[in-house]
Amino acid sequence: MRGRAAEIRIVFGEETRRNLSSGAYLIFTLAIPVLLVAGIWLVPVIVDIFQDDEPAAVVGFERLGFVDNSGMFADLEGETGPSRYQDVDAGVAAVRNDEIDSFFVIPADYPENREIDQYHRFTGVFGFGGEEGRFNAALTGSIVGEQLDSETLSLAFNPAFYRNLDVQADGSIEEPDPTAVRVGEFIVPLLFIGLLAISIQVGVGSMVQSVSDEKENKLVELVITSISPLSVVMGKLLSLGAIGLVQAAVWVIAAFITVPLMFDGIEDAGDLTVSVGTGAALLGSFIAAYFLSIVLGIFVGAVSSSARAASRNAPLIALVPWIPLWLLGLLINQPDGTVIKALTYFPFTAGPAIMMRLAVGSEITGTEIILSLTGVVVLGLAMLWVSARIFRAAILMSGQSFTMRHLIAALRHAD
Repeated sequence: MRGRAAEIRIVFGEETRRNLSSGAYLIFTLAIPVLLVAGIWLVPVIVDIFQDDEPAAVVGFERLGFVDNSGMFADLEGETGPSRYQDVDAGVAAVRNDEIDSFFVIPADYPENREIDQYHRFTGVFGFGGEEGRFNAALTGSIVGEQLDSETLSLAFNPAFYRNLDVQADGSIEEPDPTAVRVGEFIVPLLFIGLLAISIQVGVGSMVQSVSDEKENKLVELVITSISPLSVVMGKLLSLGAIGLVQAAVWVIAAFITVPLMFDGIEDAGDLTVSVGTGAALLGSFIAAYFLSIVLGIFVGAVSSSARAASRNAPLIALVPWIPLWLLGLLINQPDGTVIKALTYFPFTAGPAIMMRLAVGSEITGTEIILSLTGVVVLGLAMLWVSARIFRAAILMSGQSFTMRHLIAALRHAD
């Protein structure tokens, strides 16, 4: 009689060979890294397109023009602009010929009437543009310039430079993380959720199909007499779990290499970084959530009456990681609200919920993460035990609906 380890090893080897022999696994494993590599070139291009829609930060007033019908701004024109025009037609022509960015018409009854017409080429996807802020600064300088010396005038326009200090929940004071760190702490968890969703969709689908196929294959009735049900499900779990985690590891490594390179291609984006604690929490959440989902796939495959019925149920499991993403708007406004905390302690959504809380800056503690993931693992082990005990009963009932009464009987009488 073979030992439990030898039985698991046999099932593991056979299941692994069957999955790796499919070219789809290799193609799908490499598809995500290829897309990420393409993103190194594509993301900066997209960012540049949208940045072109925004007004450029121009120092000074040299690309501004105006007509002063009020006679109040005789000294508004200077070496750095704005440029004075004799009439509206001349100013509009300057905008059309790209000699200036914006042209302003100061009304004759200014300041009683402060409505100033601005002529500007509002282009781009969202129609961004306009130079009201810079022209307001020019007007302010002209109005108060005669009353203030140059140093005081400079102080009026730039009164202070600010250093931000973050007040923590315990009352301690810290400097906020750099922008690149905050961006990384938001994007990387979302990336992990996306990879988890893809991994679960592929892994659960494969597991449900494998278990349901075994039930419909009458040869397994002979195998089951010499190999325990626990060895069968453990072998399948370890095989598909290892294959799925290797696949996910390839994706994560590719993401950690390519995503920072995408940021390097964006001007002023900084270096994308993620803290060690956040990385460990993301990795633990990913593994725990993937483990529970694969075990749930074994359970669904075991209780489904046929492979076709099992394939209809599998997509429901793959929807679970997306639940926190559907609530992203709510979580951003209430990162420590009741809803997200409930999802954190509900085992089937705990992994994605922890990732989402890390993304939106929730004050989740290491103790919360450990307790939540412990619950996920414990439930997964319990479901694995249940799935193993009903597996033999489900095989003998192939083609029949597996009811709650059958489940209770299988748990009570299966060896």
